[in-house]
Amino acid sequence: GADGLLGVDSLEAGIIVYCAIGPFAAHREGRMDPTDPCTPDWSPRIPILDQSGSERPTWTIRLLSMEFYEQEGTEWKSIEGGKMNLEGGLQVILDSGHSVSWVPHEVIRCLREVVFPCARNDALEERRKDAPVEFSDVARANSQTSDYNYSVSGRNPRRTFIKYEFWAGDGKTRGIVVHGPMSEFVWGLKPRRSDDPVIEGLLFNPPPTSLPPGTAIWGINFFQSMFVALHMPGVQSTQKAYVRLAPQWPSERTKYGLPPLDW
Repeated sequence: GADGLLGVDSLEAGIIVYCAIGPFAAHREGRMDPTDPCTPDWSPRIPILDQSGSERPTWTIRLLSMEFYEQEGTEWKSIEGGKMNLEGGLQVILDSGHSVSWVPHEVIRCLREVVFPCARNDALEERRKDAPVEFSDVARANSQTSDYNYSVSGRNPRRTFIKYEFWAGDGKTRGIVVHGPMSEFVWGLKPRRSDDPVIEGLLFNPPPTSLPPGTAIWGINFFQSMFVALHMPGVQSTQKAYVRLAPQWPSERTKYGLPPLDW
């Protein structure tokens, strides 16, 4: 249920792979609209963390903060209590082959208590405090086990977005700010044949010991909410690997064309 799109930048040594993976819902919205195209709003370069000596290097970036916003009338306002400053930064592995996204419990708790406040989420959080759930099998971390994620209720999810701040590199005093939709990453429509679709949460608290502390995996659902450009420099290049991101706003999803090749 996804569309793949690849491009190669020939202006700089190395290869840039553009990942433009659309959700299945895009098929219902229609294919590309060539009469009214728009270009993705690409972020500055986000450096990949140094993984010298690693046997299996990954596309890992550092997230400094996440802030959730809600539309009120014609204005966008930060949801009270909806900003998470991640002390020391969260190491985020970008992995389009991962079927779900795993995040620390503090993210799940914020979604339960602040972003989507409702009785169901209150009960889930209280149950975790009383008797933390233990995984017996990694395969149980899916949408059928709501103990590990959250209910999307208490707020209209279609009127929300996320403000990310990523580490910009050594010596940089400011992070790189990127805005993106919550749809397809934090929540999505269940793939069911029904005129009354059900919305589900798409982030999960990972099984114990499955990830080092301070680490997250953003899987295929993140790639369905953002365009992701992965740059691997040439062997002789002094450049370092980096990532660039651009939001896939739902209202414009069918209008995006190929990313520009002049950067």
